[in-house]
Amino acid sequence: DDWEEFNKVGQAVWWKDELETRALKESDRCIAISPTLKEKFSDLRHDVLCIPNGLRTVFRSEKFISSRAKRVDGKIVIGYFGHLTDAWFDWEGLIALADSNTKIIIEIIGYGEPDWVREKISHLENIRLIGFVPAEKLHQYMPEWHIGVIPFLNTALTKAVDPIKIYEYLYYGLPVIASGMEHLKSYPETKVISSWANASGIIENIYTQIVSGEIDYSAISDFCEHSRWRNRFEAMVG
Repeated sequence: DDWEEFNKVGQAVWWKDELETRALKESDRCIAISPTLKEKFSDLRHDVLCIPNGLRTVFRSEKFISSRAKRVDGKIVIGYFGHLTDAWFDWEGLIALADSNTKIIIEIIGYGEPDWVREKISHLENIRLIGFVPAEKLHQYMPEWHIGVIPFLNTALTKAVDPIKIYEYLYYGLPVIASGMEHLKSYPETKVISSWANASGIIENIYTQIVSGEIDYSAISDFCEHSRWRNRFEAMVG
């Protein structure tokens, strides 16, 4: 990740420019997880490899378990799991989305949401803060979700991120909508948007594709298979 940018928002307090520069110059090989990171350090190294993050070991029984059916109540369920700080999570956009379309239920798993968020969403029944859930239990929520979301702000920090959660979303069978990370648009069944406040139409279009069987799960399957950590390791040492 871009630890300099994390440091600017109060994270990665251990980061020091001189130590990062020394590590980059003295390492035998240098690998970046995103094109943005590779470009950032191109002045220091001309041989930076771009190898994205990957898919953790998962159970076959968890593959493609997300919902492909219409709910009895007609709601569309979109979900997120991860850290919830407003330093990079687009709370304002997500709240505006929930406020504008009560047909969309937003389930949020994670920790770190600021107090102002809890106050602001207290009247919104379609935003559900589930709290912390261990990684090994996340699959229990996936059969209710239609779409996985990564609502990040468009900043230098997020542009350098290649979120591991997108690989897990896709493995669960969730089409993905993301913001702040332009390079994710090359991933299968992934839509990168600029505004969550105006995302209702995009969400409903993807939902229609899900329930009508138009999602290309074969492309997702191939992507996941080639994104396993063993493949990443082979690329690193090859």
